[in-house]
Amino acid sequence: MTAVRKFLFENSFDDEEPEEVVPTFSEEEVNAAREEGFAAGKEEGIREAAELWREINKIVERNLSGEPEKAEAPAERPLDLAQEPEQPETPEDAPDQPGDEDTSTDQEDS
Repeated sequence: MTAVRKFLFENSFDDEEPEEVVPTFSEEEVNAAREEGFAAGKEEGIREAAELWREINKIVERNLSGEPEKAEAPAERPLDLAQEPEQPETPEDAPDQPGDEDTSTDQEDS
């Protein structure tokens, strides 16, 4: 008879996957990144505001000078398939559509 050996759990039968390393950051690194992001956002906001003020100034100067506006083509919107297509508005003085007959009686009593 063979000798009985004690099982010591020294063999791993799991798939050998490398352990995922989760990056860690110190409080100083987090604060530095926050300040850097804040400064970058503030700078971008200042640039955007300056561009808007330049555009406003152009419009005001054009209105004050009496110069006619340039006809600019409206920006084309991308087609949104989730929305229903826009229906053109019908003018109030357009002829009635078939089936929209006036059913009120305007006859005078004789």
